[in-house]
Amino acid sequence: MNVLFIAKEQKSQSQQPTQQPAQKQEPVFAVYVDTKEKLSAEAKIWNSCTELGIDIECENNLHHYGAYISIIQISSKDKNWVVDIIKLGQIQQLIDVFKNKNVTKIFHDVSFDFRILKHQFDCIPQNVFDTQLAAVLIGKHDLGLGSLLHEYFDVKKESKFQMADWTKRPLTPDMINYAIKDTNHLIGLKAALKAELVAKGRLAWLEEETSLINERDFDYKEGDFFSIKGVSKLSNNERAILKKLCDIRDVLAQKVNRPVHFIISTSRMVEIAKAPPTLSEWVNMKGVHPVIRSKARTIYEEIQVAKKMELKMPKPGEKKHYSQKQKDEFEKYNLIRDKISEDLALQKHVVLSKEQIKDIVLTGTFDSLRNWQKPFVMHELKK
Repeated sequence: MNVLFIAKEQKSQSQQPTQQPAQKQEPVFAVYVDTKEKLSAEAKIWNSCTELGIDIECENNLHHYGAYISIIQISSKDKNWVVDIIKLGQIQQLIDVFKNKNVTKIFHDVSFDFRILKHQFDCIPQNVFDTQLAAVLIGKHDLGLGSLLHEYFDVKKESKFQMADWTKRPLTPDMINYAIKDTNHLIGLKAALKAELVAKGRLAWLEEETSLINERDFDYKEGDFFSIKGVSKLSNNERAILKKLCDIRDVLAQKVNRPVHFIISTSRMVEIAKAPPTLSEWVNMKGVHPVIRSKARTIYEEIQVAKKMELKMPKPGEKKHYSQKQKDEFEKYNLIRDKISEDLALQKHVVLSKEQIKDIVLTGTFDSLRNWQKPFVMHELKK
């Protein structure tokens, strides 16, 4: 088996936060999985584990076109893996592990990871422990993984690879070491956070919130055209030109495999929509990707067509008008939320979200509340 030694093999990770002074952090040891045979063999080990720490490194329109997974890092209590998604392409055995309800998958903030997993592999992991969600319910405000690792393990999260190009191969030992350090501590972090939740009597809160994760919308969405800054101030004709420019830019970005903003900036396109360049100006345009100049005639001709078109802004939804009684109810529940937030030392939106308050006021029911939220709200209402 091809095993990547970044340094000497690390001993089994601690399950409790260290209280020792900060020491020099040594590189970790990981198995590099980049063939179907290795994936099949390691998947058997993953399925036999009770819990796994998981993290993902992606290309997200930073260096190349599109958003996709580059590597997935996995850690058990005594072993680490780096799964090369770009080389493997298909990872059904790992997807099966993600869906295996007998294995707890520990993520830190599932929001983006689940979106990209669903977008690329139609996968929403089952039996999940979200360390960020646990930290929220404990009442922490510094929710980044780096902050938590520093607090509990005195581990400093490096920042030099946060903007790295994870599509490059081979990955350097330093990049792999950076990637695996997060998952290498996730099992210990879960244990520490779970112990605090138990001590505060809030573990059931996390279990309820976790049970509702799969009801969330994890569809991956690109930026909406009508949310572009300045688009609402354009005329219908100028807006049609801008939409054509966006479409052209997307095609060219795919062609040269670069992020769309590498081709031409959005703010520049808004200005062009107001005063479209001549063919000569397209040919000699500065501050854009060379593909713009090479396709100058095509772009110019497409814009000539768009000049004859119009694109209206979508009509805004009907604004809801509230009665004075409803306004008073909103104020009442905002005050209740603030009081509970102070008593529990939790962020306000965790105690009661705006959507929950709106639902209570408009329906007159408390169906939108979690079971853990209801006693606190009912208690304040009785005062």
